Amino acid sequence: MLKNLVYFCIILLGLLLGGCKQQSREAYLIRHPAEFKAVLQQCTASPGMMRTKACVLAIRLYEQEMRLIRQLTTDSIQYGKDILSLQIKQGALQEKILQVKQALQQPNITVKKLSQLNQTLQQYQQQIDEVTRQIEIRLALLAIAERM
Repeated sequence: MLKNLVYFCIILLGLLLGGCKQQSREAYLIRHPAEFKAVLQQCTASPGMMRTKACVLAIRLYEQEMRLIRQLTTDSIQYGKDILSLQIKQGALQEKILQVKQALQQPNITVKKLSQLNQTLQQYQQQIDEVTRQIEIRLALLAIAERM
């Protein structure tokens, strides 16, 4: 049993860290349904696994995916509008990041202002990472739906 658990963890770690490196882990799992299914089966087969970070991620992603699939099948126009809205938000955040980076290059910037700008930059980067993740998930589900 322990040997199987170790084997599963090694495979899961490789799955989450390797392969499509430019994609988020969620998008990778969506684009590789066989691996996603295997991860979910392993998580649900062993109650102890349910609390692992990988299983929490997989289960959260499954719930989100089901919600998005319902939206895609019931209102595909709104689904497309949501993707477009996220892309507009992503562009606006990229513009804000650019403005902050330009402000950071100003001469005679105070330490306090530098700290504030760096904090703002981090916040914008976290926001854009989340928006990008949401876009990747929606586009991956759309690509799967188009193949069906």
